[in-house]
Amino acid sequence: MALELSFSLLAQQVQSHPVVAEWLRSEWPSWYGPGGGGNADEDVRRYSQVNQLPLGLLAFTQGAPCAFGALKQDSVPGFEHAAPWLSAGYVIPSLRGQGVGLSLVHAMEAEARRLGYVGVFCATSTAQSLMARAGWSHAGVSFLGGKQVAIYQRAP
Repeated sequence: MALELSFSLLAQQVQSHPVVAEWLRSEWPSWYGPGGGGNADEDVRRYSQVNQLPLGLLAFTQGAPCAFGALKQDSVPGFEHAAPWLSAGYVIPSLRGQGVGLSLVHAMEAEARRLGYVGVFCATSTAQSLMARAGWSHAGVSFLGGKQVAIYQRAP
């Protein structure tokens, strides 16, 4: 049986901000943890937009938040012309492999269209199969923090 998901902008779910910040810290400890260059609480605040980038989207199942993704303007080396970027994709561990990530990607695409964008990009070192299942095209490679990432594009 497929999970029933609903989606809401992070800006409209202020009570979930601490949960999302904790997800960011737990999933990317080298960036958001001690000594990292990121600030999870500040990023959550930045992603709390409604009609402009950056913005965040939460997925819910049975009334509880279960996944998060962000759209942002920031690009990666060699793809400075491209925007927006799907980033910070997170699904709670107990629901991974059940289609939540794929549904989140499609919901993020819809948000990009709502904002007037005709394409979306993603840089990933771990979600290549998800992006392929979502119908995205491999657009090249880049390097972030000394690590090679695959670039994917979803065209209109």
